[in-house]
Order: sequence, then structure tokens, then C-alpha cells
Amino acid sequence: MYQELLEKLKSLNSVLKESRLNDDFLKVICVQLSDILTSNVYLFNDKGTIVSYSTNKKYYCKFNDNALKAYSIPESYLNLAKKTKNPIINIYTENPLCTCPGVEKCIYKNRYTSIIPIYYNYKKIAAILLIKYDSSFSQEDQIICEHAFAIISLEMIKNEIIEIKKDALNMASAQIAANTLSYTEAKVAKEIFNKIENNEAIINANEISNELFVTRSIISNALNKMESAGVIITKSLGVKGTYIKILNPHISEELDKINN
Repeated sequence: MYQELLEKLKSLNSVLKESRLNDDFLKVICVQLSDILTSNVYLFNDKGTIVSYSTNKKYYCKFNDNALKAYSIPESYLNLAKKTKNPIINIYTENPLCTCPGVEKCIYKNRYTSIIPIYYNYKKIAAILLIKYDSSFSQEDQIICEHAFAIISLEMIKNEIIEIKKDALNMASAQIAANTLSYTEAKVAKEIFNKIENNEAIINANEISNELFVTRSIISNALNKMESAGVIITKSLGVKGTYIKILNPHISEELDKINN
């Protein structure tokens, strides 16, 4: 038993060697964990968005495959993850209902469910959902889960830190971009952003010039400065106008500060 457990842990640890070589490390470890435990593995954040997952071939279900395209965890599992502070192991359901929309009964019986929450800075940021059928998660499985939990937690914390740093850099970049604009250019930029939906739009410089009583050169200067700062990209479409895409959403907040 111990030798088999050791071999499974070694197999899981081998994923760590791939972490610098694979862009989707969390996917790799979910696949590995799914194979070792013979279970479905779903990693989701505190909003219910599935970050990564792996479904075991033994439990293939076309309904589940279709539902996963939305990358959203069923609400019942999300609520359970929100309520629990500690791992929940082996929730047993003999004749489970299907969690996929529009389907009443699960095609499998004897479902065993486990949920392991993930914390960062005392805040629950994610959870791992494990599902298998016909056999429960053994003590050996739980040891492997604890080990996998530690690896996944470290990776998610690393990703969280990267996102925090990225957001801080974007905020600083937006501040610099906004500060390079004159008061009139900032007013023009704000009017342009008011016309943008879903971070992109086609604007007409003549219309904005007439609305704000400014020259086209001021509009051009404002766009050039923001594009040079990397907060937007633009493309001339000739008589159709100018295509604009926002790369850094913090620029809108900084423009509001200037004009208020």
C-alpha cells in the first residue's frame, strides 16, 4: 500500500518539473490528479468560474461536456464551497440528480463528492471539486488530495500575486498617461471613452470636434499620447472614422479624476 501511495505521489510531483515548461500548469495537474484518483476534478474560483478541470474517461457524460463550455460550476457546489471552511470528503448520493441544465437524473449512481477550499491571506479564493462514482475516496486518496491541494494552492497564490502586480502596473501606467494630457485633451479623451462600449468603438473625429468645439489636432494629440502610453490602440478606417480599443481600463478612472 505504501509503495503504491509513494508511486502516486511521485507521479504527482513530476508535474512540478513541468511547471516552468507548460503555460497551463493547473490543467496539467488537474489531468494528473484525475488519472491518479479516477475522478472528475474541477478547480473554480470564489465567483464560480472554472479555472481548470479534467474529466475522467471512466465517467464520460455528453451533458457534462456541454455544460463545461460555460466554464461555470453548478450553483449547488458553489454554495457548498462558500459555506464550508474545511475540506468535505465523501458526500454520498445513491441516486444523484444531474447538475447540468435541462437534465433530471445523473446517468451514474452512487456519487461521492469532495470539496477542498483554497485560502490566500485568510480569504477563500477558490476550491477543488472532486467527483467519482461507485467507490468512495479512500484515505490514500485523501493523502494525495492534500498533497495536490498544496501544489495547486501555491500555483494559484503565485497567479494571484502576478495579477495584483499586473493591476498595479496598469494603474501606474494609466496615471502617467492621464497626466501627460492637457485639460482640454483630457476632456476630449473622456468624451471619447463615453462613446466606447465593451472596450472598443469607432469614433468620428469631426463629430467630436463639433460637439466640444475643439480642433482635430487636439483630438489627434490626445489619442497619440494615450496610444504611446500603451493604454489604447487605434487604427484609421478612412472615411469611416478611427477604431479604438482600450487596453488598460484604469485610464477611464484617471480621466475622471482630472475632470472632477
